[in-house]
Amino acid sequence: MSRLQGILAAGGLTGIVMASSLALGAGKLLAPPTETPVPVVESGGGMGGSREQEYQKQIEAANGTILQLEAQINAMAAGGGDSGGASAGGGGGGSAPAFENENESEDAAHEAEQAQEAEEHAAEQAQEDAQHEAEQQQESESGEGGGG
Repeated sequence: MSRLQGILAAGGLTGIVMASSLALGAGKLLAPPTETPVPVVESGGGMGGSREQEYQKQIEAANGTILQLEAQINAMAAGGGDSGGASAGGGGGGSAPAFENENESEDAAHEAEQAQEAEEHAAEQAQEDAQHEAEQQQESESGEGGGG
């Protein structure tokens, strides 16, 4: 009988754990979506925190540039598309916004590409710094506890 009781106890505990994780997970799924900022890793050294703030500023600047370019493109498309007859999806090659000359189109594309690259670089750098700081913290913890 003890084996059967052990199996039942393990099954019951597993059921409780699964039910609680499902309840907690469902609460997160039903919550309204929010825009979460890039997490800033707190560091004791002071150097990492300033780096994180710098990267955060770069990301915000890149996002601002992207929003400005989108607004410009939408304004140009709305201004030029009303009198032209062919809209963004209506004809042969009409998917690009209407620019007054090719230089504006190239400049806008180049700026958008630079902004995206800057954002990706800042995110990668922030992730590398966070990983490096976590490794340093782990090394310091293992150094304190492993004196043998």
